[in-house]
Amino acid sequence: MAQFLEPYPIGFLSFEGNKYLMELGILGPEDHDVFGEVAEILSDGDVSVDFLDPESYHSPEDLESYDGVFLKKSREPGFRTLKDAELDGIPTFNGFCAHMKTNHNPGSYWHLKQAGLDVPEGSSTGLDGDVVVKPRTETMREEPWREQDPEPDTDHFYQRFIENGGIDYKLYVTDLGSETNVTALSADSKLLYNPDERTQIETDQEMQEIGEKCVEAFDARILGIDLIRPDSGTYVVDVNAAPSYRGTGDEEVVAESLEDFLYENI
Repeated sequence: MAQFLEPYPIGFLSFEGNKYLMELGILGPEDHDVFGEVAEILSDGDVSVDFLDPESYHSPEDLESYDGVFLKKSREPGFRTLKDAELDGIPTFNGFCAHMKTNHNPGSYWHLKQAGLDVPEGSSTGLDGDVVVKPRTETMREEPWREQDPEPDTDHFYQRFIENGGIDYKLYVTDLGSETNVTALSADSKLLYNPDERTQIETDQEMQEIGEKCVEAFDARILGIDLIRPDSGTYVVDVNAAPSYRGTGDEEVVAESLEDFLYENI
């Protein structure tokens, strides 16, 4: 009887001389500049990658050939796809609960507080004074804006504006099992958003700890986290379960995390 040793190295598993090939379905655009490269890295090993339309619902029957499914683009059909895939026993990387926790602002702030992290004052029913108005879910595709005494409505979440010098800090967090990789960028504030103005900076101990706490709190393998650092401290203002990773150079790290996930579920 053949004996398999753990961990399984790439290309180790085979049957009757045929290469064992794992299959990953990515709900996201094939031309994504980061995840297209991640797919190429995986395909150089034992992982076949298909990109699936994130704007369409895919039933468990559509996904039964895959060893795992990954939602790269936050859209309502993708959320339903993840939920039904999990109910049918199909493994999901960054699963349905991680996306629900991060895409609902009041819920994400509650989980951040439970993890011992500071967040700005927030409310789903409105705040007086100088506030940041943001969509309740990323699927609305609105950028947040600053407003004085906004008229509240149920489609938006209201966050107390905290002056931070116009700079956001963006963390890209990748769980590798034995360690958590955190890459930090600085960027113009979302209120002045320009994705070309991201600059990679050295990750400090506080950023590393925030990343570790968030992957645990949101039960996620990858996350994007937005921080502000006014004089009064550090606040987490957003968490994203489908981060872009642009400007990080973390393609190899993300590919490793995806590969580990697939091996855990074969």
